[in-house]
Amino acid sequence: MPNQTKPQPPNQQNGLLQFIEQFIAYVPGLTSFKNFAMNTGTTIYNLPTSQKLALAGTLGAITYKMPWVYFAAFYKWQVWSLASIFMFLSRDGRKRKIPDAGKLMKTEREVASKTIIFVRHGESAWNEVFNKGKDLSMLYRLFKAIFMEVMMFLKQDSWFIDSPLNRTGISQAQKLMMFLEGTNRNLDEKIMTLIPILRGEAGKSLLVVSNLRRAISTMLVGFGSRLLRDQTENVVVLSNLQEISRNVDTYSLLPAHADPQPCFTEEQQKEELDYVIDFYKRDRFIVKDNKGSKTIFGQCGTDRICDFARWCFDGSETIGKETIIVAGHSLYFRNFFRTFLPEDSDHVAKNSKLVNCGVVKFELVKGNNNGYWIRDGSLMEVYGGFEASKKKQ
Repeated sequence: MPNQTKPQPPNQQNGLLQFIEQFIAYVPGLTSFKNFAMNTGTTIYNLPTSQKLALAGTLGAITYKMPWVYFAAFYKWQVWSLASIFMFLSRDGRKRKIPDAGKLMKTEREVASKTIIFVRHGESAWNEVFNKGKDLSMLYRLFKAIFMEVMMFLKQDSWFIDSPLNRTGISQAQKLMMFLEGTNRNLDEKIMTLIPILRGEAGKSLLVVSNLRRAISTMLVGFGSRLLRDQTENVVVLSNLQEISRNVDTYSLLPAHADPQPCFTEEQQKEELDYVIDFYKRDRFIVKDNKGSKTIFGQCGTDRICDFARWCFDGSETIGKETIIVAGHSLYFRNFFRTFLPEDSDHVAKNSKLVNCGVVKFELVKGNNNGYWIRDGSLMEVYGGFEASKKKQ
């Protein structure tokens, strides 16, 4: 009988290789990638030993840095996820019914009062993109903002989230400082009496900011001369002053009880703002009442407003203080006035925003049954004023 070769089982390894080769040939682009990989491997193999060692060192350094890259990417992914979820699911702007301030004035007895001065932040990077008209130029501004956001992907910073002051906003805060520090004035007598208080040279006052970066920057720049004069004075950071909106620019990047850090726009002007950078380095902040960014199912804006009113009288930092100077946000301020002015009041503050770096003063009153209201006739524009007032002029 002729010799018959015993059939051999198929070589599984060769079958796998054939499958891979067929897959590479079938999928466009993989063949070129395979050739690139083979050529690269051959090139590296033929390198001198010294160059191989140098390449190995470079790859080792990159590998050593990879955990940081992963952490930074995960941090930015997490922040954007939380801010986006908040934007779509938040009920931050929902209203909660509270007693009419006009009725409280008549039914409660005044037991305490504080002078409150609101300072709106300067123009932010978000304002620069979305609040300067919806025309073709907006496309350029949006493209610029997206490009900057991509460039900051591995940094704990953002153009959109917790949007910082832009260059215009920093300039507006500097003009506020010049107003406060100027000597030649032709102002109303009531405003003139407030200037020494704002400068920290008269009375007992306290500097307070929200936990959003644009408000913090406005305070450090606008009241920079005051903070330089008194190196012992610190700025109180309050989460209950956080802006009322679902937009991602109102989501705070500042963790609970953490000290604020300079934003990229301040770093870009660090030679001009060296004193501001120094404030950050010296931790000129009191952060125990910063509970971090608002949450989806947490307090609404009205709750935070009421919490701040209580804090003005019961907070440990406010004991013995006659005046509280607040750097904050337009929608928060407008809702504050709607909450503590009488319902039948038609004051411009209830329906108009403060201009960027605008300043207003009023008296907040506490009643014997823990009701709060703004003293009738006490609300006064100090600097900049309300947008509606400007349009009438």
